[in-house]
Amino acid sequence: KKTASKKMKGKKKRVRMFELSSSNAKREQNNVSEWMSESRHLIGNKDLLADFENQIKKALEGESIVFAIEGHAGLGKSRIVRELEKNLEKNKCRVYKGNCLSYGSSLSYHPWIEILNSIFGITSHDAMESRKKKIASMLLRMNKSMKDWLPLIGEIMSVKFEMNDLVRNLDNSLKMQKFYDIVLELLVFISRESFLSIVIEDYHWSDNSSSELLNYICRNTKKERIMFLIPYRPISDKAGIKEIEASVKHKLKELSEEETGELIENLLDVENIDKEMKNLIMKKSQGNPFYVEELVKSFIEQNYIAKEKGGWSLNRKAEEIALPNSVEEVILSRIDRLDLKEREILQSASVLGREFDMNLLSSLCSDKKLLVSSMNVLKQLDLIKTDEENEKKFFFKHILTCETAYNTLSFAKKRETHEKAGRLLEKKEKDRALNLGMLSYHFHKAHNREKALRYSLEAGEKSKVVYANDEAIEFFSRAIENCNESADLMIEKAARCHEERASVYSFIGRGEDAIKDTQESLNLAVESKDKSLLAFCLSEACIVYELSSKFDKMKESAEKALEIYIELSDKFGIAKAYNYIGMYYGIAGEPKREMEILLKAAEILKGAREEYEKTKKKSVSKGEEVSLLAVILNNLGYVQRLLGDNESALKNYEESLKARKLIEDKTGIAQVLNNIGMIYGRGGDIPRAMPYCEESIKIYDEIGNKKGLGSSLINYGYFNGEIGNHQKELECYEKSLQIQKQINDKYVMSFTLGNIGNYHLKMNNPKKALECQLESLALKKEINDRTGMAATYSNIARCYEAMGDNEKRIENLKEELKIYEEAGEEKKAAELKEKIK
Repeated sequence: KKTASKKMKGKKKRVRMFELSSSNAKREQNNVSEWMSESRHLIGNKDLLADFENQIKKALEGESIVFAIEGHAGLGKSRIVRELEKNLEKNKCRVYKGNCLSYGSSLSYHPWIEILNSIFGITSHDAMESRKKKIASMLLRMNKSMKDWLPLIGEIMSVKFEMNDLVRNLDNSLKMQKFYDIVLELLVFISRESFLSIVIEDYHWSDNSSSELLNYICRNTKKERIMFLIPYRPISDKAGIKEIEASVKHKLKELSEEETGELIENLLDVENIDKEMKNLIMKKSQGNPFYVEELVKSFIEQNYIAKEKGGWSLNRKAEEIALPNSVEEVILSRIDRLDLKEREILQSASVLGREFDMNLLSSLCSDKKLLVSSMNVLKQLDLIKTDEENEKKFFFKHILTCETAYNTLSFAKKRETHEKAGRLLEKKEKDRALNLGMLSYHFHKAHNREKALRYSLEAGEKSKVVYANDEAIEFFSRAIENCNESADLMIEKAARCHEERASVYSFIGRGEDAIKDTQESLNLAVESKDKSLLAFCLSEACIVYELSSKFDKMKESAEKALEIYIELSDKFGIAKAYNYIGMYYGIAGEPKREMEILLKAAEILKGAREEYEKTKKKSVSKGEEVSLLAVILNNLGYVQRLLGDNESALKNYEESLKARKLIEDKTGIAQVLNNIGMIYGRGGDIPRAMPYCEESIKIYDEIGNKKGLGSSLINYGYFNGEIGNHQKELECYEKSLQIQKQINDKYVMSFTLGNIGNYHLKMNNPKKALECQLESLALKKEINDRTGMAATYSNIARCYEAMGDNEKRIENLKEELKIYEEAGEEKKAAELKEKIK
């Protein structure tokens, strides 16, 4: 009703005022409660449903199926997945589900951790000891040897098992490979007990590590009773994740006019709907199911449509209704019509993400009673849903609702709520390690620079340990951003952030980025005037320069680090610097100078083994000294072998082997055993070489080092060929090839195919040899291995020569020649020209 007009600030004329006399909110909510949250049955996509039935039959017969569903937002991916899950359950399938988060691209293995928690039966209420027991129980039931690998699984899932030397001494790439293999073995184990399905929702938001793991498992479960169900939006090249390697892929389309009309009738639970209303909704929604749902809800809430005599019809003329231009505008209008407290609760929930925990949301809200009643209203309005398996867990019915609600918050309110969420997560001590990514995210959004830096660094280190390189880079970048935004934060931390990111860049082949970060870390270390920090950064820079093939810079950094370490009397640092300087001379073709420097390094660490044994193997720093000593001795052995001093080489290899065994570095043990075998084998004493090679293979297999296993098998195959055991030779090459295919190592795969081709040529089967060499060539072209291509063209020419086809032989030799000429290798080119003549 009208009240007196008032003068308002910023207005020249008085403003007419009104007082609210009554509200129709109750009636609106009652109306909404009478409609259906979603259609009684799935509308459209009949081909998809029929195909899914067929794929289930294949999966039940033992053919692993990757069923991918691609569709833009609002086309009903989640609705379809729920329908397909019901179908799976009818077929007595165990369904395990993981969700990717819109802000979760930096949360390593997030959907897989959800899946593993479900498999192990872990809940958020479980204490650490309970989680450990559940993980151990399941894995040991699967395989008793898993006992040694529990700390590795614990690192990924933030469950603290007692660390052992086996896991501690694995490098990060091997940890990743072993984790992949354990998850693969676990899924295969379950699938052999019952039909299994893995569902990963919103794959387009996947972190890169989860994407790599999914593709690895799909690639290696071709003949298992497993159905992978992967819904996602179209993935752009900038997303940074791999397109799923699907066996079946369906692209969702908008509903037809007939299907849209059927959907409206199903939603309102009537058979005949007002034609004018149906046309109005169809015109604006353009067949987007979510848009249809939100429009219908919006019309009911605004009383544009009402239920009369068992049917629904428009309350006003169609042209009088202002239609929103997008689904986001429809959602926004619905949020705007909420009561203030209900809107605030919806907004607070949006800060926590699409899925949120009631306990955490409750801590963000002051009035607990109001929270319960408001949540009931939000559920009634179909904005949020309760998790069927956990009544304390809620989720937004659609991610667009979550995103729109979040965008209605002011910048100040966002910061305030993120700060509260971060502080609440900090208090959950038992889940601190698991929540590092979330803590980094919330404090970063809250502009709490100090805590954002702290948790971003910790999360980056954790990602690095589990070989989640892209996620590690994102966290270290966030840490650097927070350093740059706050002059009060220590220079030392900024230097460390740049050095950490540089190390990850270098491992993944982004050399230029690594060098930029390395230089920045060195500048900051100089500015800090902290000699220990500068020496550390110089030492770490050596790794970056080595991997970037900047060997002069590596030597320069090592020499500068050496000066400081000598001043600080840091013998570990001195030995490490000498090792890099020695490496430089080895690369420069001065093996004698390299040996001279490595002998100095070994002398400095003399006695490290004895000191480590005295500490009863409890000193981490002494363990690092022993590990470095083992590396130096191994390098010495290699140089001495090059210089023809096999006796000294063997002696240093044996000393390196003792050091490796002392710290239980199984990867190092296998490497050294392989090196000893090579000395005996290349020296013609193959019977003596074989046991070393066999032991190396056994260890690599035991620890799951597939790259090392594949290489050792190639050597073992070669040795068998030399003593005339050709059947065993071929078996080794083929087994190695199978392993390379599992880990998708195309470089070694192409090399192994070349070996198999050479074997067949040796066995007078040039046609089979040619097939292998052509397959090898295709891989070398794919990875642009020009040197390898030249060698393979030579092998192909030999095949054609054996087949009596001189024209093809010359053709391939010319291709080889072209590569040498382009590379400027004049001597090889000249020799090959003579050969062609």
